[in-house]
Amino acid sequence: MKKLSLLFLFVLLFLTSCSSSPAPIARSFSAQVSATSGTVDIKGKITANKENLFVAQVYSPNTMKGYTYTYKNSKLRMEYKGMIVDAEEGYLPDSAFPAVIYNVLKSLNKENNFYLSSSDNAFAVYKGKSDSGDFILTAEFTTGAVNKIEVESIGFTAEFSNIKLIS
Repeated sequence: MKKLSLLFLFVLLFLTSCSSSPAPIARSFSAQVSATSGTVDIKGKITANKENLFVAQVYSPNTMKGYTYTYKNSKLRMEYKGMIVDAEEGYLPDSAFPAVIYNVLKSLNKENNFYLSSSDNAFAVYKGKSDSGDFILTAEFTTGAVNKIEVESIGFTAEFSNIKLIS
């Protein structure tokens, strides 16, 4: 009986020491993005950093191709073919492609806005609240690189590829 108890204790200690936490969500990165917002498919590139600088470049659809959206210091800059419009951060609707991703990433800097919902050895899934609505964010378990953002209430999904973490 004593040996069985020791074996049980050893197995329990081994199992708890093997479990680990996911890496913190990366807040400074660049990536290609494929997003669906309602019925519109959008492709582009985003660059973000933990100081709330966020740049979204749009490659398609043709009606949005060439637009660049930059959020910095609570301001928004929209650029298209040399034309520049500066506005307040909230100028775009919270359901607009760049605003959704920016709002989710911005909410990661606020206490109690998100929590770890589940994880395995490949991905960690977080749920939280942003100005664009409740979100689900999937990040790579070992690096924290953002892999996917979903805001179901507005029909928005963004998947990230070619992710480069910025230190």
